[in-house]
Amino acid sequence: MNIQYPEKLKFVKNFLKQNDAKLIAHYYVDEELQKLAEDTGGCVADSLQMAKFGSQQKESKLIIAGVRFMGETAKILNPEKKIYVIDKDATCSLDE
Repeated sequence: MNIQYPEKLKFVKNFLKQNDAKLIAHYYVDEELQKLAEDTGGCVADSLQMAKFGSQQKESKLIIAGVRFMGETAKILNPEKKIYVIDKDATCSLDE
């Protein structure tokens, strides 16, 4: 089943609102994930800027679309927030 973008966007917005969460994506993730992050009030940035952006948000949870160390950086700058990484097996050259 192929869900159209407007339906995905509505679902993600609702999910984020219900879970007091913000979606934050790295430049290297799938273009649709980047668009979802931007269209829901999140951001697309490098790993440090992702973490800084997260520290400026009121939401208690950050959902990171990136590699594991990006989630770890977000946690360091946001110790009071819950951090979730979408794909814990995602890698990049800096992560190896």
